[in-house]
Amino acid sequence: MIIENSKSELRKIGKNIRSKIDPFLREKYSHEINQYICTTDYFLNAENISFYLPMKDEVDVWPLIEKSWKLNKNVFVPSIRNNATLNFHKINRNTEYITNNLGLNEPINGERKSPTDLDVVITPLVVFDNYGNRIGMGGGYYDKTFAFLNGSNAPFKTKLIGVSFACQKVKNIKKDSWDVNLFQVITEKGPAY
Repeated sequence: MIIENSKSELRKIGKNIRSKIDPFLREKYSHEINQYICTTDYFLNAENISFYLPMKDEVDVWPLIEKSWKLNKNVFVPSIRNNATLNFHKINRNTEYITNNLGLNEPINGERKSPTDLDVVITPLVVFDNYGNRIGMGGGYYDKTFAFLNGSNAPFKTKLIGVSFACQKVKNIKKDSWDVNLFQVITEKGPAY
């Protein structure tokens, strides 16, 4: 991929590439990503974990959510607030969801958790690079919500873990001052950053 592309161009390319992954391979790769994450110290030691609710072409993290419940971890998922940041709601197997105006499922209710109190945040993305930069769907929700992680002296324990298919990796993404880096990116091939 050409590294001079704008974020919107990279987003379009990444979404197109992701949409063309064979459904069988998408399921296989998602399984491999979930299996790897289950072995990491940050997952095993986490008490409060946030996941996204996957859309059709994204890495399916539902098996990892199920694994988290089996390990008695607190599982949270985001909802979008009016100011374009995220709230995190605790979910369980009985949680009911509604579809928001962006077509994303959100929990109707559930205990809220501050982003600063989350140990691990499994983060969706469209493309990522060799430096922990990501491009999402374009709303800036994760960057705005986790802006407290910017800066070398950030005292917070929260780790943003991107999950992606290896074909979504690009060499370099032009980073803006408000972009929040990922702690790690996991693909079906293992850690990619």
